[in-house]
Amino acid sequence: MRNGMINQMETSDGILLSDWDVVKAVATDYANAVVDENHKYMALSRRKMLRLLNRMSKKYGERPSILAIKADYVASYRRREDLLELAYALAQQISDFQNITLVSSSLAEFYVEEMPSEGKGKLWVGRLRRALQDHFDQSEQEVYKRLFGIVKILKGPGSEVSPRINHSNQ
Repeated sequence: MRNGMINQMETSDGILLSDWDVVKAVATDYANAVVDENHKYMALSRRKMLRLLNRMSKKYGERPSILAIKADYVASYRRREDLLELAYALAQQISDFQNITLVSSSLAEFYVEEMPSEGKGKLWVGRLRRALQDHFDQSEQEVYKRLFGIVKILKGPGSEVSPRINHSNQ
């Protein structure tokens, strides 16, 4: 991103779309292996993705989108959590509102569904709500609504996390 303007040839955090297309292709290969329940090809695609992301990190440095995708392919929950939190912090530093929304969503899902923590789940669902106000994304709004419902059930009546998202600036 340069001077607050996103180059249409780059992701919101400055990765060339031609490089990002390779990431999407490997992610598609992995998803197909998961659907086919081909564990050998899943492992191969996972290693291929991690090598690709490591090469991209050398080329671009640490970027929120690289770290967030890497989090999807690491085996350790602790490593996943660390990568996502670092991706969020970097997205905030560079005012990358798209990645703030996407990473907030991933962290909210992580703390509500993968490694449940009522306090952190509520915190990240609230951050996702605020992020959606700066960068609205329909699919992430659906994630928010689903997670809000879970957090509300855990919290009980009077939850401070509001289901309303104001995206009138979109």
